[in-house]
Amino acid sequence: MSIGVLGSAWKADGTLSCVQHEIESESRVRRVLACKEIQGRLSGPWGSGTEDERLQQIKAVIDLFIAGQVMAVRIPPSTSAKAQLACLNPWRDCVWEFRTRPVKKKGAFRYGVRVFGMFASKDLFVAMRVAYKEDLLLTEREYRREVERCKRIWRMLFPSFNPRFGDSADDYLSNFFPV
Repeated sequence: MSIGVLGSAWKADGTLSCVQHEIESESRVRRVLACKEIQGRLSGPWGSGTEDERLQQIKAVIDLFIAGQVMAVRIPPSTSAKAQLACLNPWRDCVWEFRTRPVKKKGAFRYGVRVFGMFASKDLFVAMRVAYKEDLLLTEREYRREVERCKRIWRMLFPSFNPRFGDSADDYLSNFFPV
């Protein structure tokens, strides 16, 4: 059995679903499969105007990915905050995050949103967890917990397969620039 067949089986039973681009006419160059929790968070309905806005921003970044648009990508040892998609340390764990930047609005400061996951193959991302950046600020340990959670979810979904591993961003996705 291939990872594609297993992914299709998870889609058939609802464990994973394909994230749809907001604009249906857009071509899908890349794909994102999402666990149920992620799909619900990306499609709403959301609890408040602020939550709505924040999750719409991360969905817009994921839509750029799906449409094959140029992505700002960070691979360690870079620590650039400008990345839209970043490989987390330790990079050999193959856990990535889609990221939005902090926003200052009417004198208020709001941190970004993170969607964590792993690549199944080039241009195929499996989204597993979502978190608000302010919930990750306390220590590096919070990020480490997200990495471990993603690895655990991956092993449950794809027990016989490793996530995509590479030495450069080109091993994971097309059409990017490093930051």
